[in-house]
Order: sequence, then structure tokens, then C-alpha cells
Amino acid sequence: MLSKLLLARADAPACRVRDISPLVATLHLPELTVVDVREPAELTGALGHIPGAVNVPLGTLPTTTLGWDRAAPLLLVCRSGGRSARGARALGEEGFSALFNLAGGMLAWDANGLPRQREPHDATQSLLATLGLAFVAACDGEVEQGAAALAEALRPEGLERPAGLANRLADAVVRFEARITTIDDPLRGYARMLRVGLARLNPTPSQPAEEPDPPGSPGAVAA
Repeated sequence: MLSKLLLARADAPACRVRDISPLVATLHLPELTVVDVREPAELTGALGHIPGAVNVPLGTLPTTTLGWDRAAPLLLVCRSGGRSARGARALGEEGFSALFNLAGGMLAWDANGLPRQREPHDATQSLLATLGLAFVAACDGEVEQGAAALAEALRPEGLERPAGLANRLADAVVRFEARITTIDDPLRGYARMLRVGLARLNPTPSQPAEEPDPPGSPGAVAA
């Protein structure tokens, strides 16, 4: 569901495309489908890509999105924001109504020091990058505070479990979840993303996975 807070934080010009900064995108990432319109080789280059991004090169955008939900909130991304803005305007002409453009593209994302994923099939790196984004969001977009909180969460405690990276990542997810105070806390979206990442990594969890929200609750995911 598209939050009013995201719309309030977006720069909404006369057209249907709204520009959002990298930090705003980080805070609201669970609400958005990230569509990276660069060529595949660019996603594994020096700038990497946002964890969970769907790669749809700009030239294939009209045909790839034919069956997509026109009301789904999409965040379009490229290197500097130019190609993604063109792609978003083209989608607007096709009836998409919740379009966002990452202002400054991956160059701005990199300049803000936000976590990136460089290898498309590395589950450990993907989970670590998503954890970084989650802790930045938990610290209200303060990148340095988020990085410090993540580093603290990754520290092994006690000697009951091996201090391998997989176990440390699982423990960090649990510590992140401990920050969630209410059923409608927006951080719950990040918690769900992290649980998906843990399932892909398949470590031994330090506690049972979070029970799904009951149907109709504010945190429930529509089927």
C-alpha cells in the first residue's frame, strides 16, 4: 500500500512521475517495486544495484510491463536519473499511476553511502545489503547511525552459537525485529524482506520466523 507519508516526501511535478531522494527511497523501500532500467552488465559494475531490484532495460520496458498492475508503486532507477525519468514518463503514458524516479540515480545512492548489491545471485551479500538498508530506515535515514547500529547487531554475543556470518546475520535480523513496537510499524515491511533473505540463505535461525499477520491487519500482505 502506498503511504501518504511517501507522497508527502516526494517531489511531485506536474506530470505523474515523482522524484524521491535516495534517503526517502530507503525509508519506504518495502512499499515500492524497484525497477532498474540499466543494461544487465551495469548492475554488476562498480555502482551495483539496490537489493531486490528488478532489471528491465529501458528498451524492453514497454513490452515487459504489459501485464503489470497499473496501480502498483514503482521506483525507477538508472545511473544518474535520466533514463529512469524517461522510462517513468513512458509508463505514465501507458496508464501507470504510482511512479517514482530515484533522483540522481545510483550515483546519488552511492554518494549517500547506502548499501548496494553487486552480484545478482549472492544470497549472503543480498541479505547483508538489505540489513544495511533496514537499519538506516530504523535510524530515520541517518546513514552513519544505521551503519553503527548494524555493526552492533552483527557482533556475536556469548559462546552458545558459532560466530559464523550466517548465524550473525540471523541474529542481526532478530535484533532488528526487536525494534518493532506496533503492528502498524513501517519497519515491519523490512522485517518481511529480511525473513525472505534468511530463507534464501537458509541459516539456522536464532528464533522461529515471525508469524504472518492475520488477514485484514494493518501489516498483512495482500495475496
